[in-house]
Amino acid sequence: MKMSRLFLQTLRSSPVEAVGEGNQLLQRAGYFHPHASGGISLMPLGARTLQKLDRILKRELEAIGGQELWLQNAPVNGDYLPDGMNEIIELSRAKIRSHRQLPQIVYHTQKKSHDGVHTRSGLLNGRQSWCTAIHTLDISPTGHQASHQTVTQILERVLSQCGLPWRTMQAESGSGTAESDLRYYCATDLGSDTVATCHHCGYAADSRVASFQRQQPENEPPEGIVKVATPHAETIQQLADFLGIPADKTAKAVFYMAGYPSVELPIFIFAVVRGDMDVSESKLTRMLGASSLRPATTQEILSVGAALGYASPIGLLGSSSLKVVVDEMIPLCTNLAAGANEDGFHLINTNFPRDYQADMVDDIASIQPGYACPTCGEPIELINAVALSRVISYDRELGKTTDCMVQDENGNQQPILFSTCSLDYGRILGCMAEEHHDVHGLCLPASLSPFQVQMVVLPGKGSGVLPVAEQLYTDLQAAGLEVLCDDRMESPGVKFNDADLIGCPLRLTIGERSLSHGGVELKLRLSGDLQLIALGKVMETVRDALAACS
Repeated sequence: MKMSRLFLQTLRSSPVEAVGEGNQLLQRAGYFHPHASGGISLMPLGARTLQKLDRILKRELEAIGGQELWLQNAPVNGDYLPDGMNEIIELSRAKIRSHRQLPQIVYHTQKKSHDGVHTRSGLLNGRQSWCTAIHTLDISPTGHQASHQTVTQILERVLSQCGLPWRTMQAESGSGTAESDLRYYCATDLGSDTVATCHHCGYAADSRVASFQRQQPENEPPEGIVKVATPHAETIQQLADFLGIPADKTAKAVFYMAGYPSVELPIFIFAVVRGDMDVSESKLTRMLGASSLRPATTQEILSVGAALGYASPIGLLGSSSLKVVVDEMIPLCTNLAAGANEDGFHLINTNFPRDYQADMVDDIASIQPGYACPTCGEPIELINAVALSRVISYDRELGKTTDCMVQDENGNQQPILFSTCSLDYGRILGCMAEEHHDVHGLCLPASLSPFQVQMVVLPGKGSGVLPVAEQLYTDLQAAGLEVLCDDRMESPGVKFNDADLIGCPLRLTIGERSLSHGGVELKLRLSGDLQLIALGKVMETVRDALAACS
């Protein structure tokens, strides 16, 4: 490719709205273009890089019998499942009739939307990205597990080839039929995901579903309830300050409305956690088995007999449309201050279950820095990260509830077992840029750089440079090498700066000076090493240098 024809405009300085060094360099080098709407368009350099990543993955999948599907991502009736699973289920129901057609590994590439992201960090947290999802199908649990493990090993090899320090974390799929949900992530301050991690034992989980060890409070005998006036103490901190007690000696009330597909009206959820803790809406939704969860309105709160700022489950109006959910820390605590369901008043020395009952007791508290690791007890740290891949394994219920049943070798109907592995190409490129760059530009892994060689042509005053450069460009391409030739009418400084910015692993400079010394100049992008190569040795030297970069 000649740079004079390349659909590209490099930038001398970083866009003021862009954050992150790698993201800034990707924009300056012209790998992608951000739109004012928050969307992103891949330019030729970015598209070539992701096409290479796509080919690496698909070669591995084809080697184990994977087959590609092209899906329209059309809406499908039923509960939402991630990464095109609804369509895979519909196709499986229509096409698979016997166990002899299984196992199957199919995959497809799709555009994926991300909610609640920060578009200023570009591909790392773009509103949309490009993703390949891989689905394994079987009826044998052993065979299904083997196929699932083979695919995850491929994902790990691909991520390692990208030169990324990936780790895995437990996550929550949002589907009641998910047996497990694992995500591969890369730690970065720009990430929109928060991971609870323990550096002592390696525990890692999405902070929304992370568990932690509960510290046993000091043992003290339960005392009798006392109603006290607490004017202007509508928050936990105001209550603790007024009573002169720590926040962990209070009970916090949080109100939600939970929706269920089989229930016409939402159910009021009265959630109770210790005052120094917060409710994890993800944990609460999963525990309730709800399809939706939203904060209750003021009118909805008052309708159950609770008082805003002074609420507790004590004395609530009983109703089949109300559920009291208590965090598992509450039964361990004694003599907590809680609302009296009367403006300006609280109750001290409340105790569960003596003073009120719960429909459910479970872990519904969100994790905080310093909480004890559930595995080893060491302090948990919360870090920002970007999810690169997800691996979901579904249980037998998915096949049953979606009527994906096939005959086994004995003639009995068995549900198809599904798993899904996905790889987010856009986020991977964003993380590679953050991980592989220097002050001059990008230094992507050689196998994923848009071109293997960048030629810089410096014509000079004579007429001998251009014919030599054109012949060398032709020979390199004929040898199967990917070459970006900078034939623009620009100064040497601009061309060298753009070469470093784009970051191809090798740079060949052809000018009057190098030719006068009998060859061309080779620069290794990563190390910066320079050497003069005789024209007759260029092909051999370039191949050896590329092999060393791989």
